[in-house]
Amino acid sequence: MSGPVRPAEAGGGDHGGIFDREGALSKLLIAPAVIYIAAMIGAPFVLAILYSLSDATTGDPGLRLVGLRNFGRPFRIPSSASPCGTPSCSR
Repeated sequence: MSGPVRPAEAGGGDHGGIFDREGALSKLLIAPAVIYIAAMIGAPFVLAILYSLSDATTGDPGLRLVGLRNFGRPFRIPSSASPCGTPSCSR
């Protein structure tokens, strides 16, 4: 003697769709928010790194990667003996 048949078992073992599983539904509903937040934080971060490693200037559509040369420029010794680095600078 078996007990009463439940509707989920009567359909040939169908356990319901994604809307009946709480774990899968919660992941499905939170995914757009996670993707949006990752794009809003990640895209500017990647662009900042890309621009810092390139010679990007305003009005120039080209983007040439120069590597770490941008970071070494402030530490270079100026070629002139002037205190400000230009020959026209006076003390």
